[in-house]
Amino acid sequence: MTLSCLTPASSLFVVVPPLLGETGTGTALTIALAALLCIGVALCYAELGTLVPSAGGEYAMVGIVAGRFAGWMMFVLSFIIVLIIPPIIALGTADYLHSVMDVDPRVAGGGRHAAGDPDGPA
Repeated sequence: MTLSCLTPASSLFVVVPPLLGETGTGTALTIALAALLCIGVALCYAELGTLVPSAGGEYAMVGIVAGRFAGWMMFVLSFIIVLIIPPIIALGTADYLHSVMDVDPRVAGGGRHAAGDPDGPA
């Protein structure tokens, strides 16, 4: 769900296919339940967005509703998510690019040891 908040298409094309292959049809039920949860979260965001008419997104909403410390914790959480999600998307995109050109997923994901070189770029 976190990945879907940032890039919905990436969760459909990057995360879901391996899940369907590994865990089976229970994944479809889980995605349907997650979609229901996302509707509730979207309604909460809409309500908070009208309650807190300021820039800053989640940080501003949480900071005003739950206090300054909770706002900073939300900021830290958002920062960590922004650091983790792009490499996940890059790794998944490399699988799709592999059908067109030879792309090492570690290079696309910003991995340390590119193309089998143990002393590859840091």
